[in-house]
Amino acid sequence: MTPSTTQTVTASNTATAISPGSIRINEIAWAGTRSSSFDEWIELYSLEAADIDLQGYTIVARDGTPTIHLNGSIAAHGYYLLERSDDDTISDLTADQIYTGALSNAGEILELISPTGEIIDTVNSAGGDWPAGDSASRASMERLGEADLWGTNTGIITHGHDSRGD
Repeated sequence: MTPSTTQTVTASNTATAISPGSIRINEIAWAGTRSSSFDEWIELYSLEAADIDLQGYTIVARDGTPTIHLNGSIAAHGYYLLERSDDDTISDLTADQIYTGALSNAGEILELISPTGEIIDTVNSAGGDWPAGDSASRASMERLGEADLWGTNTGIITHGHDSRGD
């Protein structure tokens, strides 16, 4: 994920150069939540010091589903929550966007694509099973630091609850 070029996007009404890796896919609940296996969600994180307009960005699964056309903006050093099908997945956080299309529990290759077609971030680039997360406990997969290392969320630190309050 080493960037070789930059792109220009609108950030806070000002053109700012955004390089690949400036927005990353930060956490994925590919197995859903304890409340429902259908309650999948994806979290993005911005490493930029300015807000980023997400118009034209897309999250694409190599198997064709889901394909998510992003909208809205992500705050500087902020998070952006995508919930599958409805805003009830994480009961105490409002989704930034609702999407359709299921993530495979057997693993996916996900790519965050810029408006110019450049790959900004990739998850599970080797394919095969997800590198972390757990379908039995419905634990999410979260990025560890800025590297392409993933861990299974232990549930010790949480910032939201599923529709049952777990």
